[in-house]
Amino acid sequence: MGSEKHFQIRSVLMYFASIIIVSQIFFQKLFKLKNMKTKFKFFCLLACIALCMTQGMKASVASGTTTSEFEKGFTLNVTVPSGTHAVYVSGNFNNWTDFVKMDQVNETTYTKPVIAKNIEQIEYKYYSGPDLEYEELHSDGSRMDNRMLADSIANDYVALWKAVYGSEKEYRSCQ
Repeated sequence: MGSEKHFQIRSVLMYFASIIIVSQIFFQKLFKLKNMKTKFKFFCLLACIALCMTQGMKASVASGTTTSEFEKGFTLNVTVPSGTHAVYVSGNFNNWTDFVKMDQVNETTYTKPVIAKNIEQIEYKYYSGPDLEYEELHSDGSRMDNRMLADSIANDYVALWKAVYGSEKEYRSCQ
């Protein structure tokens, strides 16, 4: 959270620096003008631009967004237990709101390139189906914490699933 706040402060400072630079250019032009009526029109134009820019920045800061965004691309690769029919991933890169289906490479390997916006530390978790009940577990069956991406490419291993999506056992339990 601290790094996101640092990013917002840096963006605000860059925004105001650009306003100052643009203002200096406009004032230099303003003082070169001879006609008083043209000077007044030019000054009013400058005032309107500055007002619009500051109002936009106030709205941006109030909503917690900034005009500058950065994107981080990364690739998730995972090896899963045999018998897995599909692999999904969810994380803070999509606000934990969606289960993104991964692409199957072979029987036990899946991959997915993902892009995250304005996130310093990527957290994620694998699922064998599009729901929380299919989450990955440690080999002893205990619940696994969120994974943290250390590099732009992750090569992970899932030892066990809480449940396997589309398995025969799952179909029997539904009947």
